[in-house]
Amino acid sequence: PYGSMTLSLETNGRISSDNGTDVVTVPNLLDIDSNGGSIGGQTNSGTMTFTGGMNVDGNFSLTSDSGTTTAGHNEMITLTGPTTLKGNFTLSTNSNATGGNSNTTIFKGAIGDDSATSLTPRNFTKTSSGSGTFGLVQFDAANTYTGTTTVTKGTLQLDGGSLQNSNITIGASGTFNATATNFGTLNFNINGDTSNLITNSGTFD
Repeated sequence: PYGSMTLSLETNGRISSDNGTDVVTVPNLLDIDSNGGSIGGQTNSGTMTFTGGMNVDGNFSLTSDSGTTTAGHNEMITLTGPTTLKGNFTLSTNSNATGGNSNTTIFKGAIGDDSATSLTPRNFTKTSSGSGTFGLVQFDAANTYTGTTTVTKGTLQLDGGSLQNSNITIGASGTFNATATNFGTLNFNINGDTSNLITNSGTFD
């Protein structure tokens, strides 16, 4: 439905399905070139998969949305292509305590940055504009962006992914959830309260 062009998401723009339970695949490259755009719909309970990759072209924010006050409007967003940060990126996963709705956003593709050419580390912040659980962001790939990783609201989960070049800050309403497979070791350099850090099997250093 979107053709083959690059999709530029600008202030107050939204990319979503047109039906509450649709399963939609978007093959286009997604450009984030301003603040205030959204992916996912406030009346949807379906899934959207972006396969064309995403560029964040400056210090911009994006909302990954879910339903409002009507129950049963959870939404899952999956990005399978690579994400390149050309500025600091803030991702807000929306949730709503009244309807019990929440957004899950999964990065199956690696997140990198342009620091090799810009000589500037790029930061990733996970937050939420809603209430309730504040949503979930999941990293499945080996990420290489070189700036900080901050969780102010909601949960950032590593599920086979890694943050090899990034320091981690956990805010008062944030949770970092990581799993070391096969009783491996989790190594972190964390600024903040580690009481919200959840580890399954493995050793925390």
